[in-house]
Amino acid sequence: RPFRTHAVRLGPRGRVLHIPQSKQGLGMADPRLGQLGERASLTATKGAKDVEAPPTRPKVTTGPIFLENPDGTITEAIPTNYREPKAASRATGSSRRSADGDSDSGLSEGAAATMYQEVDFLYSRHERVLMLLLLTQFCLEVLYLIVYVLHMQDGWSLLEFVAMYNTRANHRAIEMIFWVIFTIQVVYGTAYYIIAILAIYTKRPKQYQLLANFSIFGIAGLILLAYVDKFNLIIFFLHLLSYIYARFLQGLTASLVLLPPTPAAIA
Repeated sequence: RPFRTHAVRLGPRGRVLHIPQSKQGLGMADPRLGQLGERASLTATKGAKDVEAPPTRPKVTTGPIFLENPDGTITEAIPTNYREPKAASRATGSSRRSADGDSDSGLSEGAAATMYQEVDFLYSRHERVLMLLLLTQFCLEVLYLIVYVLHMQDGWSLLEFVAMYNTRANHRAIEMIFWVIFTIQVVYGTAYYIIAILAIYTKRPKQYQLLANFSIFGIAGLILLAYVDKFNLIIFFLHLLSYIYARFLQGLTASLVLLPPTPAAIA
């Protein structure tokens, strides 16, 4: 059947749609091709809208933002062009600021009080563990010193030293060396436990730091005692645990100092 076409430009891309018409010019298109024309018109309209619509841009942050560090702390970042918003009126602005300040201060005080209670509870639990550890260490060190003196009196320590180094040195000089080592241990132990008691009583980070440093000295001293056959493995590990706990409690007490105390803690 003869047809003639009428060219129509659709859309910005310049696509041309051929719509067949009858030869008599009645303007009646083939029904099968009418659906094609409607779909093409819709497609062209959508294409025009897509082209005309401007691309969306990400919103620029003009206010302060908060960043979480890998260690869990929070850092506030404020842009250089940030300005505090000005209120429309002084009365309204002052009332809003006072209301917001009261609510923010109430929330911050509540969160700080909760955090202080949690840290204080954690400190109290680990403080008891440290006290038990120090008590066990004290008993073992007293027993160690008693055995040390008994071996010095019966001459067993001198025999072990001579047999280990195969030396013919004066026994009197060797005995004096052992008694000097014993005196150093007694002085060190006295200072160590006094510092431990002060740290537990005062709950200050500096005291726990001093206790940790003294624990390091004790660990080094026990290693040196291996040269005179007086090394004790159990006391060595107890000193190591005391050092770890002292460092841990140093961090907790530092947190307690930074946080505002609760009214119950002040009372």
